[in-house]
Amino acid sequence: MAITTGTMMTANTRLFNNSNMGNSRYSPFCILTASHRKALPFCAVGFALTRFSVTIVLLPGAGYAGRNPSYPETSAKAFADPRRISLLKHIALSGSISQGAKDAGISYKSAWDAINDMNQLSEHMLVERATGGKGGGGAVLTRYGQRLIQLYDLLGQIQQKAFDVLSDDDALPLDSLLAAISRFSLQTSARNQWFGTITARDRDQVQQHVDRAAGRRQNAAQSRADAQSGERLGLEEGKEVLILLKAPWVGITRDAAVARAADNQLSGTISHIERGAEQCEVLMALPDGQTLCATIPTADAATLKEGDDVIAWFNADRVIIATLC
Repeated sequence: MAITTGTMMTANTRLFNNSNMGNSRYSPFCILTASHRKALPFCAVGFALTRFSVTIVLLPGAGYAGRNPSYPETSAKAFADPRRISLLKHIALSGSISQGAKDAGISYKSAWDAINDMNQLSEHMLVERATGGKGGGGAVLTRYGQRLIQLYDLLGQIQQKAFDVLSDDDALPLDSLLAAISRFSLQTSARNQWFGTITARDRDQVQQHVDRAAGRRQNAAQSRADAQSGERLGLEEGKEVLILLKAPWVGITRDAAVARAADNQLSGTISHIERGAEQCEVLMALPDGQTLCATIPTADAATLKEGDDVIAWFNADRVIIATLC
């Protein structure tokens, strides 16, 4: 399932917003709606983050009333919280609602009410009666219930990563979902990673040029993507993207004529040179305060020194585009 960007704000605004939400009227921290119920282990729900726990709630206006058609869509209702997930885990381990309730530290009646409530709110049963076995029978989690637990644990990990970003990196802007996710998700070996916005895209049938700008126009860069990738990534004007560029793909020169032969040229000042036997790492300060890293042959760096005004150059086909889609 593709997820497009929204803006991370308060608990009453969207975290993820999908263009196929149907008649969803409002979706606090919404990650899917009824149209996605086959893709993930629960439908028409959202999740609210607190510092210590995750609560999954059934969202109003999602166009789906769970297993109970009489369930009112006009009010949100808790679907899964830490206590209910703990109960499900204990039932899975013990094979019994009564023992699971005891292990979870709640009464049998509270456990039964919670299970009945979740079963009514959910499209599929979470807990079913099991026949046979020790004592003549018990309870078992359905595949749907097992996947709900797995998803809940994943949301907990995402929450912890999000709060780590909040406390550990004051410089990270939190007005960009793409920037926040890239900070606590997969990391890459590309030394150059810049955020920006698509400003133009041509419509060549095979290889398309995509223009991107970040802050000042001095940091504009051109990349290439085949037509299929452009459509798959939704590379339209105004879309936020992450640009990846490996250091060995960047050249450094003081000669403007040399740089003009490439698709992209960025002017800046050398801030540091790490000289090695065969390769040198050159750090270059760009006008907007960002840093560009280039790895060039030692011979090419022989005449370069810190403080030099230089031009970094690279071709469009070396630029990798990443985005939420």
